[in-house]
Amino acid sequence: MRFKGEIVFSAGRPGALDLWILNLDSSLLQRLTTGPFDCYSPKWSPDGTKIAYVSTESGSPEIQLINADGSNSVQLTDSGKFHASPDWSPDGSWVYYTSNDSGSMGLWRISVASGDKELLFDGDYAPVEITVHPSGDTIVYSADRNGKLIISSFNLTSRDHSVLIDNSFDNYAPAFSPDGVLIAFLSTREPEDQTKESGSCHIWIMKDDGTQQCCLTSDSGQDRYVAWSPDGTALVYCTSSPGTTRERLRVLDLLQSDATTLKFSRTALFQDLEQESDMRSGLLDSLGLGREGLKRMLYDDSYFGTERDPHWKL
Repeated sequence: MRFKGEIVFSAGRPGALDLWILNLDSSLLQRLTTGPFDCYSPKWSPDGTKIAYVSTESGSPEIQLINADGSNSVQLTDSGKFHASPDWSPDGSWVYYTSNDSGSMGLWRISVASGDKELLFDGDYAPVEITVHPSGDTIVYSADRNGKLIISSFNLTSRDHSVLIDNSFDNYAPAFSPDGVLIAFLSTREPEDQTKESGSCHIWIMKDDGTQQCCLTSDSGQDRYVAWSPDGTALVYCTSSPGTTRERLRVLDLLQSDATTLKFSRTALFQDLEQESDMRSGLLDSLGLGREGLKRMLYDDSYFGTERDPHWKL
């Protein structure tokens, strides 16, 4: 594989998702968090020394920071409300995120140094997921409009909003390319030459003004959690096959138009799952039933571990 760098992602069983780092050069895994709570939506800081993420350790989804070696986890927000989709300012001084702190969903930012918070907008715009332009002057976000997810942009200087995509499909999870020229996003829209499949979701790209929309993936199933490689020549995302909810990390090489599931030893991930207490497994054992076979038949695939929220740095 020609790709280099490190991908931070969350993995595990829902309710106990942990943060992991995959080194693409060595294919080795490093675990950052552990506990009976969820850690997800990790984002590398611009200098690569810290990671912003969401944690439910306090009982509600709060924004936290952790060093790249897994040390010094610090909780940034503490309102007890809902917080999601953290992303950094280019200079690393602010973390942007969405929250219902004001009573409705809005776009916020918090100073990493002081902890001071600022509400940028809320109300009718109701942002869900965000991405910060590499220049730091624009935030692109998804929002619910009449039951469908659209994608809009917000200029931090003029405070103006511009709709980029608003059609009859769900469009969400925008991600700026490293040069800020393109935006990758997810959509339930099918390529024009394909028949719509129920529940499918694909990766699309467009220019930063919403023009030249192009579908990049067309396989059956769900593509989710898209992010760019640091050089802008590839996308990392998670995908699941039809009939399964178990997602795996995958890389789309934009130069070769080729997608490959990342191959690395998942032994540590599986061992972590086995170490978690499971009353259902104990019940199957007490009944003298075939434990693993029945578990595979009776449990949702995500019980056996899912990978999500990748973010890539050199």
